[in-house]
Amino acid sequence: MKWFRSTRWLPVLAGALMALLGFACTLQPEFLSGVFPLLAGVCVLALGMGLLAFGFTARRAGAEGGPLLLRGAVDVAVGCVLVFNPHVSKIFLGVLLAVWLLAVGVLRARTAWRLRRAGAPWLGTALDALVKCALGAAVGAFPLQGLAAGVVLLGVALLFAGVSVIVCALYVDRTFRDAAHFFDDFDDDSPLL
Repeated sequence: MKWFRSTRWLPVLAGALMALLGFACTLQPEFLSGVFPLLAGVCVLALGMGLLAFGFTARRAGAEGGPLLLRGAVDVAVGCVLVFNPHVSKIFLGVLLAVWLLAVGVLRARTAWRLRRAGAPWLGTALDALVKCALGAAVGAFPLQGLAAGVVLLGVALLFAGVSVIVCALYVDRTFRDAAHFFDDFDDDSPLL
């Protein structure tokens, strides 16, 4: 948990950037179409690095970190394409964003299914998965209609995803504040050793 607290700024920053970019995308889609690949790439790359960090931390603590690592790897790959190749064609960008939204939506649906089977609250995760899959399908169905429509759709997704990341990062910190044995980085006084 000490490690998470020292790095919680990363998901909060990624969530804030995603929410700001999502808000801007819904207001000025035509203007942002030119600089969108770089901005989106930075946000998606930061989110992916945060998910990878959480996945590795979960694995070190003995929890299942595979889904987090997979989502983090997908986000890092998409973020790298957008950051290091900002001149991608509009159709490729539309298809890439559609595939990314669909992949993340399917992974979130898997998480919702597992939460439901475990008897945990799952409806919010299922709705998030449904929104991501619907947006991915919409962007993928009309990649030639121009990036502006995709930017607006992605802006809505980024706005909700950014707020969700911030809330989750803050909620996880508050949830485990008193649990000294959970995610404690296996130091000398760890009861897990």
